Order: sequence, then C-alpha cells, then structure tokens
Amino acid sequence: MLRKKIIYIFFLTIFSITNLNAELNYKKIGQWDLKMGRNNFAMTSKTWHVDVMEGGTLTLGKDKGEIQVCIEDGHLYGEPNGLIWVELKCSITMSDESKIYLEYSAKLTPDENFLNNLANNKASSAPDNGLKYWFAEFKMKTTSEKYAWVNEHIFLGKSIELKGDTTGKGMGRAFYDLYIFEN
Repeated sequence: MLRKKIIYIFFLTIFSITNLNAELNYKKIGQWDLKMGRNNFAMTSKTWHVDVMEGGTLTLGKDKGEIQVCIEDGHLYGEPNGLIWVELKCSITMSDESKIYLEYSAKLTPDENFLNNLANNKASSAPDNGLKYWFAEFKMKTTSEKYAWVNEHIFLGKSIELKGDTTGKGMGRAFYDLYIFEN
C-alpha cells in the first residue's frame, strides 16, 4: 500500500512539474475601443460609481462591430494603492447585424499622474504613464453562427490607452488589444 502511494505521488509530482513548464499559447484576435465621456458618470457613494457609455468599436479579425451601449459599475479603493475596479456590460452590433453581448472586468492601479491626466484629457497607459497596472478580462455571448466561437473563450484585454473627457463630447476612450488563449 505504501509503495502504491509513493508511486502515485511520484507520477503526480512529475505531471504537475510538466504542466508548470508548459508554454502559454495566446493569439491577438482584435481590439476594443470604447468611447467615454458623455457626462453620464455619477458617484453612488464615496467609493462606488456608475456610468453609461455609447459608441466605439469591437474588432474581431477583419470584422467590426459598433458598441451600442455599455453600463459601468465601478469601485474606487483608496488603500493600499488606489486600485480602481470596473465591471461593464455592453451590447454590440456587428457589421452583418449580428448581436454580441459582452461583459468585462478591469483592474487599474493609478500612479501619481493619473488624476492629472484624466482631468486634462491626456492619455494614460501602463506601466509608466498614469497607470502602474491595467488589464481586463472579457467574456462574449452571441447566438450568431458566424461569431459562435466567442462563446468558447475568455479574452484578455491588454491596455493601450485610457483617456478622460471633461468636455462631455465623448472624446475619451478605453482602448485594448484582445487576446485568446489556446491549448
């Protein structure tokens, strides 16, 4: 019995080490470019906010879609690093009229320049231009046969640019490259 346990532990250890050394396979499949800044932002408490955003594009390969609306629910953590955590639910219409429902969650850690950049409509990016850290997780759902593949993936959004808009003209943006992971 002891011998079986030792053999089991040995093979379990070898299997675990092999999997730890496996490469992470990923592929860029598109971009998310959300327009921001239409004066719909509202603080609902000292640390929670909501926003409604309209416009922008979702690119999947050579196909593009228009972002119809996004509803954002966000939390501003004061400590330890001023973390901002936002969750959005969005509706997109692709060029062939297919509908995609998208949810995404992003975490941002601002640096000492972030609020100044935001207030002055300047672009921020990670890791050294207003943000120390900024990535997002995207999930998409559709009934479209053409885009059915999006139902099977979790997407990683690598941040490119975050820009505020104090004018209310929708000139701000949250811009990401989108990646999928492959086995």
